[in-house]
Amino acid sequence: MGQQRRPWCRGRTLGLREGRCMAACHAGVVEDGLIAGLRLPSPVVEIDDDRLRAAGVRVLLKRDDLIHPEVPGNKWRKLKYNVATARELGFETLLTFGGAYSNHIRATAAMGSYCGFGTIGVIRGEEHLPLNSSLRYAVSRGMRLMYVDRTTYRAKASDAVIDALRQEFGDFYLIPGSSELSVGEPFVTVGVA
Repeated sequence: MGQQRRPWCRGRTLGLREGRCMAACHAGVVEDGLIAGLRLPSPVVEIDDDRLRAAGVRVLLKRDDLIHPEVPGNKWRKLKYNVATARELGFETLLTFGGAYSNHIRATAAMGSYCGFGTIGVIRGEEHLPLNSSLRYAVSRGMRLMYVDRTTYRAKASDAVIDALRQEFGDFYLIPGSSELSVGEPFVTVGVA
C-alpha cells in the first residue's frame, strides 16, 4: 500500500499540432484551442543589410522569440507537450526547478496560469527579498516558490528530495528543469493491492 509509481513518458509523441495545447487550456483563456496571443508559425524575417545584398546573400531569421510574450520560443516548444501530458493524466499542479533568474520558471508560471494549473517553482539558493523581477512575475502568475540549498538542488532527482516535495505539496506533475527538458514525469502515490 502507498507505493510510488513513476512512469516515464520520455520520447512519447502526443500527436499535437504546433500551437495546440490539446485540452490543457481551459475555456476563457484560449482562442480556438490555442493560448491567446500565440504567433504560430513563428515569423520569418529577412535581415536587410547593404553588405549582404552586395554579396548576393539573403539571411532569413526565424523569430521564435515572438511566439508569445510570456512563453517565447524554445520555452513554448519544450513546455507544450509537458502541459498536454499533465492534463491528459489528470494533474492539477505542475512543479519545476530553476534558478532565481530562470526564464524557465517564468514560462512555466505563465503556462500554468494560462492553462489552469497550479504551479510550484523550486528555486536554487536562498530567498532574497524583495523578489527579483523574474520571481515577482512568477508569483504574480500564481506560482508558489520554495527555496532549497545548492546541495539539495543538485540532488533534485533523488527519491529523498522528490518524496519531501510530495509530502509538502501532494501530487504534482514534474516538469524537468530547462536544461534537461523533455516530457516530464508524474509523481503520484497509488495504492497497490
